[in-house]
Amino acid sequence: DTVDACFISDGWQIQSVSMFVGSCFGVILLAVLLELWRRLGKEYDRFLIKTNKGQSYQPHFWQQLVRAGIFTLQVANAYFLMLLAMYFNGYYIFCILIGTFIAFFAFQCEYLSAG
Repeated sequence: DTVDACFISDGWQIQSVSMFVGSCFGVILLAVLLELWRRLGKEYDRFLIKTNKGQSYQPHFWQQLVRAGIFTLQVANAYFLMLLAMYFNGYYIFCILIGTFIAFFAFQCEYLSAG
């Protein structure tokens, strides 16, 4: 039974079915957000390469600080999803998978090259 379940902290206690449904949508959103951070990091790296005329270079301090911040958000988001999955709630695991599917479909739609 999902009602009266407690997740992550005492503040996240499911008190009704509608609250659980809202939590499921939140979990889907977290999974989508993870892929968004990944895409944002990739696009920022592309931006840095483009502004350097396509040549390899080492990012400046502030650029590297932004890259590290995006990566930290990715890791924090991923660990939070992992903690939710470790509750072994099938609904939440399924919501993580749904969010991952939606996010990959939306954010990883790129041209594929052979070389």
